[in-house]
Amino acid sequence: MRSQHSLLHRDEQGVSAAIATILLFAGVLSIIAAMMATIIPVIDELQGGAEKEAMASQMSDLAVKTVQLSEQGSPGEGTTVTLRPHGGTLDWDFSQ
Repeated sequence: MRSQHSLLHRDEQGVSAAIATILLFAGVLSIIAAMMATIIPVIDELQGGAEKEAMASQMSDLAVKTVQLSEQGSPGEGTTVTLRPHGGTLDWDFSQ
């Protein structure tokens, strides 16, 4: 009889340990989820700032090239300059 009691006691300890492990894992996951929910807006804001900075430098380079074009040659003459975008491609929308 005593062996059955100790066997049941060990099973209860095993179940308690399993439940504690699951609850600990769920707690860690909820902390990670909360951290992700709070950090994602910060990451988006930083990414927007970097894109704005890249756009500003690209427009500055375009302004320099425009000045170079306007200073070359006489009025009515044609001239060309190569515009190289920092990232992506440079396309014109002819439909508008």
